[in-house]
Amino acid sequence: MATSQPLATTALASSSVTEAAFLNSQLASSATSLSNLESTLSNLVTQLSLGTQDLSNSLEDQILRISSGVPRITFDLQLLRENALLLRFTLDAVRKRLHHSTAGGEVIARIRLLDLIKTRLKASLDVLREAESWSTLESEISSLLTESSFLKAGERLQEAGRSLSLFPKETAEWESRKALLVSLQNQLEASVSSELVRKTREKDVKSLKGVKKIFEMMERENEFRGYYFGGRREKVVGFWEEGGGLRDGATGPVDGLTKFFDLLLALINEETSYLPIIFPTQATATLLDFVRTTIETLSPSLAQRVQSAVEGEGEGTAEKEGMDIIIKCYKATEEFALGVERVANKLRDLDGDSAPGGEGITTSSAEHENQHNRRPSHSKRHSSSLSHQSHRRLTSRALSGSGQSLLSTFQPPSSTSDSHGAYQPHPWELALFEPFLDWQSQVRSLERKVLSSTLPTPNNSSPDLDPRRLLDRATHLFSTLDESITNSIALTHGFGAHQLLLLLEEVVGEFFAGLVRNMRALRKTWQSSASEDGGGGGEGDEHPHLEDLEYTSREWGAFAQGLKLLAVSRGLRDKLAHWDGRLKTRLRAVLKSLGGVGVLQTGEIPPGTTRGALALLRVSSLNDAALKGLADRLSSDDGPGADKDKGIFLPKSLSTSRDLTRQTQLFVQDVILSPLQLHLSHYPSLPIWSSPAPHSTSLVSVPEFSLSPTETISKVGEGLFNLPRLFEVYAEDDALAFEVEELPFIEKARLWEFAQVEDEGGHKRGLSTSVAEAGLASPSLSTSGSKRPPPPPQQIPHLSTETVIATWLASLTLSLLSHLTTSILPTISKLSKHGAKQLASDLDYLINVARTLDVEEGEAVDNVRWWKEALESEGRLDSESSAERDWSKGEKEVWDAVAAKLRAMTLAAGPVGRR
Repeated sequence: MATSQPLATTALASSSVTEAAFLNSQLASSATSLSNLESTLSNLVTQLSLGTQDLSNSLEDQILRISSGVPRITFDLQLLRENALLLRFTLDAVRKRLHHSTAGGEVIARIRLLDLIKTRLKASLDVLREAESWSTLESEISSLLTESSFLKAGERLQEAGRSLSLFPKETAEWESRKALLVSLQNQLEASVSSELVRKTREKDVKSLKGVKKIFEMMERENEFRGYYFGGRREKVVGFWEEGGGLRDGATGPVDGLTKFFDLLLALINEETSYLPIIFPTQATATLLDFVRTTIETLSPSLAQRVQSAVEGEGEGTAEKEGMDIIIKCYKATEEFALGVERVANKLRDLDGDSAPGGEGITTSSAEHENQHNRRPSHSKRHSSSLSHQSHRRLTSRALSGSGQSLLSTFQPPSSTSDSHGAYQPHPWELALFEPFLDWQSQVRSLERKVLSSTLPTPNNSSPDLDPRRLLDRATHLFSTLDESITNSIALTHGFGAHQLLLLLEEVVGEFFAGLVRNMRALRKTWQSSASEDGGGGGEGDEHPHLEDLEYTSREWGAFAQGLKLLAVSRGLRDKLAHWDGRLKTRLRAVLKSLGGVGVLQTGEIPPGTTRGALALLRVSSLNDAALKGLADRLSSDDGPGADKDKGIFLPKSLSTSRDLTRQTQLFVQDVILSPLQLHLSHYPSLPIWSSPAPHSTSLVSVPEFSLSPTETISKVGEGLFNLPRLFEVYAEDDALAFEVEELPFIEKARLWEFAQVEDEGGHKRGLSTSVAEAGLASPSLSTSGSKRPPPPPQQIPHLSTETVIATWLASLTLSLLSHLTTSILPTISKLSKHGAKQLASDLDYLINVARTLDVEEGEAVDNVRWWKEALESEGRLDSESSAERDWSKGEKEVWDAVAAKLRAMTLAAGPVGRR
């Protein structure tokens, strides 16, 4: 049988529900069988009947009560009507009397005077009561303190503080009462402080909450926090002061700092159970302020301990170890800061505190002044007093503005972002990371010291140019620089990128500059020894088919050494380019993780650090215009067809490495040309220059024929013709092709044009053919006095072996001709008419040799040609004889110099005669 349920009739009150819908809803659950439906209907009818009867009875009762109350309401309305009429008649009578009376104004004035007297009497009574209260205040507080009724004493002092506002400020009466109030508050604080410290150690949260209320009555909440913080951190600070933290020990200074931070973080986690009860509205802010004051009250400070560990306390810690200590300590500090943020976020979620990092604990300057005025002068303040420490100014020379306060650099902590959206660090973050800011800003000088102590010092007195050791030194150099890059990124998170590049440029440049100095020293040594040893041939045991060449075994060895050094130069360049590319990739990734250029204002947070740490770096001297330019440079990709040097981060190092290549190429040229230059060294002292023309004894007139070249010039020409055979042996050596465009007297633009022509031709020629047949006649590779187009931006394509050898031959020929015109010919002291003809014949022979080697243009060839023309002029060396000539830029000066020299030679030899 179904049980009867109460009838829910509330649905009938809705206008949208009909009677039929209501009945259907009541019967829907009983439609399974007829018996259930019948039972439900009977119950529903009964309930509706009873409900109808109850409603009818209730309505009857309401009608009876209303009916009985109607006479009373009628009587009240009649009474109100009569009273209103009486009031109107009374007011009309008063108005008429006042209208006809002449003393109405005097009455009103008297009434006002009486009201003023009453008001002042009440104020005097209040003052007398307050005076009576202040006269007994000291005795009351002393009595309450004796009875340990601290809460009542606080309430009494709170009332006295409110009554102090009744007295005018800056008067003797106000000053005396203010001094009395501060003195009594100090007595109460001194009395309750011992209990506060004891309850803090016992972790009696309920009692601490009551003590906090007493401090709030005295408006000394910050003093309460100072006592509470001091008691809670007593063990942690004791561990620090007893030698924990960074004091050298069995586990090392970094492990000591990590242990200190672990102890402090454990204490902070424990505080999450107490702070929400003691500080229900500012639990998160109080927790972070606890972290800040703890770090600031450490003695010695965090910066002093880190510095002591870096210096090894006078034990001479190595520079590298000191840098490692700084970085590891900074990383430990970052890990601790991340732990604090996690705890603060958890606490914020629990207490609903919206303060993101300690806001809400700010104190205005006026409040600070009041706190200072009411501090006890006789009692010893706790070392952790928050009022002393909460706004300590931290300065650093590493800031963008020297001597500027860190706290004043940022906005108040009530805001986590400035007007541009940049994160503003909070005081606890400043206390943690500010000690490292000087080291971060000096990362370049610190790493420079590390590199100076790590990299070997070059020995300039004994240059080392062993190819294998040079490559090993380069490998060690770039490996060490990779460590410096890692250190800089770890310490500055990419903000020291520009300073790092300056350091790398300096160190790599010094490395290559040292090699350049060594190569110059090697060249100088070779040149001096070559001039002393003399020449000789037939000693090329390694190459029997070249025994007819005038090279000694020593020269063959030097030539092989030069090729090895060229290969080393190429290897060093490859290492530099590869390492430079990795450097660019690393820096781009670091700045990209920070938001690229945006990191200089806001940016993302890379893993392992906090916003506060980055915010300090953002306002440091590292974040300058140069860093912004570097970020822009990294964010732009190199476009196609760009110069090959674009994107090189170390352009000076690249330039110095090219100097090394040029010096090595010059050394190889010195070795190759040493036999020829040795022949030319005796050329100025030949007796033919001052000898007269031979006289014929025959009576028959014999015509004059062209003179043959001297033996010296013949040997020089044969030596130039034999150079292709020399290079044929080393044709497959790739070192010869390395930066062949850097050879002396080779124009890069013309070489590129020739390479383009060669690529379009699509064919190669054998070395057995002559140089002229190798396709070298057009265009010439050598430079000329005519104006040339600027070098093309494209990289020189891969050159064939024939082109490389032709380029070397052109450079060698031009170098030898330049040596002849600049160092040999000007040293001829006397020159007769016959000697001038002989010299012109020799120069004409050398011009033909150069033409055979496809060297027809170039400044050196032009100089030889001018010497020849000047000699053939037979004394007509004045400028007027060539006034109508079309001179190119600089040619006229060269001609005048040659003419002046020849005039000096011919005058020294005597009259040459004029036609």
